[in-house]
Amino acid sequence: MQGLVPAVCAMQKSGVVVVVRDANAQIYGQSLCSSLLQNGWAEDAQAARTAQEQDQQTVQTVQTVQTVQTVQTDETIDDLNAILKTACSIANTLGTAECADSGPGEVPEGLSHIS
Repeated sequence: MQGLVPAVCAMQKSGVVVVVRDANAQIYGQSLCSSLLQNGWAEDAQAARTAQEQDQQTVQTVQTVQTVQTVQTDETIDDLNAILKTACSIANTLGTAECADSGPGEVPEGLSHIS
């Protein structure tokens, strides 16, 4: 899961739960988990599953938000391109009036979608 720091282990002692995460190939995380075990902490499989489920929910939420933002941005780009076309049409009409020094031009290329 890109962007998330993976959980290495979940440990518990006296009602305190710790989820160890490590972005560095889990080397330091594994070392910390080992130290916790040696100091009387126990592995907590339920907490590890919960951390993994939360990670998956976070990724799904981020993906949904990114999709919505992309669609909204592309719709805004479409609106801006339509405004540009209208503005150029008005300018071209004004540019062909008797007082104009030059004729109408081509409509510039609009903005591209981000998707």
